[in-house]
Amino acid sequence: MHKTINRGVTPSFFVATLRSLTTDKTMTGYQKYVQSNAAWAEMELTIERASNITSSRFFKLNKTDTWSPLPSGTSLQIVENQLDTVGSLDVLKCRANGHVGYIPINRIRKPNAGADVMSSQRIAMGQLGDLLQRFVRQTGPITICLNNGEKYPNCYDVQEVTRTINGREAKSDFNIVDPDGNAVLYISHKKSGTGSSYQQYGGVSARSSGSASNRRLIYDHPEVQRFMRELAKEENHNGTRLIGPRYARVQDVTLVSQSAFGPDYNSGRGFGEDFCQIIGQGEPQLTWKGDEICYTLTFSSHTSYWNQPQALMTHPDYAPFLCATYRAGRGWDIDGERYDGARLGIYPWGFMSGRGGQEEI
Repeated sequence: MHKTINRGVTPSFFVATLRSLTTDKTMTGYQKYVQSNAAWAEMELTIERASNITSSRFFKLNKTDTWSPLPSGTSLQIVENQLDTVGSLDVLKCRANGHVGYIPINRIRKPNAGADVMSSQRIAMGQLGDLLQRFVRQTGPITICLNNGEKYPNCYDVQEVTRTINGREAKSDFNIVDPDGNAVLYISHKKSGTGSSYQQYGGVSARSSGSASNRRLIYDHPEVQRFMRELAKEENHNGTRLIGPRYARVQDVTLVSQSAFGPDYNSGRGFGEDFCQIIGQGEPQLTWKGDEICYTLTFSSHTSYWNQPQALMTHPDYAPFLCATYRAGRGWDIDGERYDGARLGIYPWGFMSGRGGQEEI
């Protein structure tokens, strides 16, 4: 499924709390930002600030007793994305102030633009749509050239990608299309900043990280299997949770490309919604290149190209690493055993570099 985003996007699809309705009144904030968001576990949320809200109750796991009230502005992370109830209140299981318990969703503020991955993508889509339409109105469909030597003619508009594969979002966030709506250029977008601003290149789970034809493609890779087995050792996992952040540099260029640009890389199926030509971080930019009669597409923070994975592998901030960090309610399976208390994935080094207690394995 696609949704065309052209001639501007007003990023006004925000709500006050997770209980509030979205502006189109089709769903609640919980349904939009948590239930329907594959990246729900990555969100940093807060207790709402409002004239009538100064704190929130924080129920213990027995749903009767409470921790100390959470003041407005307190940071929290969702542990489970399934809605629960305490009496007549709709609640989510969350971690805040070092405790795990239940917080009413009418006290949890919706994701702000800085933390909401979906909003940064849609803003970038709107910006790219505006740029394209400005030039298309003057000359008709344009040719886009990339700094990896490739050219893509007949570029006309932008379409959002909403497809899911194995329960996860497709690698492409939005596509540049021709006048007939056929995809020309597949783009994975990241929020502006540095390597530390990335969420991840990709996951490593047996259930969802692979391709449509082989969902275990990433999970079964020897480097991923070795990393999981090392994590399971007692010096890294105490039987209940990960002891501290752990990492290993990814060595195989194919694994890097499949994680960063999509599992369909090297599959013989060509570019598509699960194999992108480009990763763009930040605001899109189209620059006229007169000598080649085309517009160069770049992004304000960083741009990566499918046929230059070595540039990622040697970059001091964006080099891909297998990483594990503590996360309640998450875990991994290896050799028939389940290990809890960690989130695993392939991330840029910038994501891991500033974390205390990190160890290479």
